[in-house]
Amino acid sequence: MESKEIMLAKELLGIKAVLLRPDQPFTWASGWHSPIYCDNRRILSEPALRSRVAGWLAEIAMEKYPEAEVVAGVATGAIAHGVLAADKMQKPFVYVRPKPKDHGTGSQIEGVLPQGAKVVVIEDLISTGMSSLAAVKALRDAGAEVLGMVAIFTYGFPVAAEQFAAAGVALDTVSNYDALIDVATATGYVRPSDTDVLKQWRKNPSEWMATEITSKHGIVSKQPFELYMAFVDMRNFLQFLPEDRKKDIAADYDTISASVQGMNVGVKINERVPYSKIGLVDNGAPFAFSGSLHFDAVPSDPGKTEFYIEFSAELNFMMKMLLGNKLKDALDKIVDGLAAMSEGRMPEGVDEQTLKKMQEEMMKRQG
Repeated sequence: MESKEIMLAKELLGIKAVLLRPDQPFTWASGWHSPIYCDNRRILSEPALRSRVAGWLAEIAMEKYPEAEVVAGVATGAIAHGVLAADKMQKPFVYVRPKPKDHGTGSQIEGVLPQGAKVVVIEDLISTGMSSLAAVKALRDAGAEVLGMVAIFTYGFPVAAEQFAAAGVALDTVSNYDALIDVATATGYVRPSDTDVLKQWRKNPSEWMATEITSKHGIVSKQPFELYMAFVDMRNFLQFLPEDRKKDIAADYDTISASVQGMNVGVKINERVPYSKIGLVDNGAPFAFSGSLHFDAVPSDPGKTEFYIEFSAELNFMMKMLLGNKLKDALDKIVDGLAAMSEGRMPEGVDEQTLKKMQEEMMKRQG
């Protein structure tokens, strides 16, 4: 006989309560980006499943907490499920708002909650656990004894387990993320590549889209002042480009933008620390990013600069797969190119005419 967690996972997939969007991630209230969204509210539109879920919740609650006197639902997602479970358990029901209402009685807990009542909390979904545990705190502050929590589904994040343990709250669920992914993979609901996305996201959801890159450090045979002045004005970049490329590029002191395959890609200087650092942010791009150029004096030789680039972006898994190490390679080439140019060598991918213009510009800055 199949376990409850497998049966519910199949049901959730069957009613399309699970949405998968790795290339356009969902944004949760916590700010996390996710390739998956589990919408347990769809259960309420399925009478047979709705009744089974209520039965499973009630069964776990009565088995784990036979002494429970009151059932409490966490608003808003678990109100309906909590009422149905309480009905099967033949127990009084209350629900807990995220915060006290700003009208009427100003209550946060709706319903009759006797002082010292033994309460089992019903929740629909556990992600970080923050909103669920906020409800537990409200119940405890009102004088209730919270025995534990029973939820329909959990993503099983370590941060949630840590928070529940710290709050001294036991958590049981009908199903979970592992069961859902196992069933989705076995039934072909998700492609093998999507399974990889889901596993990668689960490892570190808060940093899933974050990409942090630091280029190699290169020694450039110019003083920090000279290099800084070459980058401090975005218009300087135009003179390094062939005439036929300039038509697609616009620049002013702070910004530069270009049309690349029909898309506008822009960069803006948002910070200038004279002769040591220039900060950059996206100014219209397919993804958000920021970065900084660093010009550190070489202690042993004041005429040289240790130059490197830092880059930060939010890239979904598909973008990371597409770009791979290309971003790091591109930043390293910029560093290598500056070092080569400052020594009169030909940077990779730069023709002699362009190199001559770059060297003339750097001589002007030096002068």
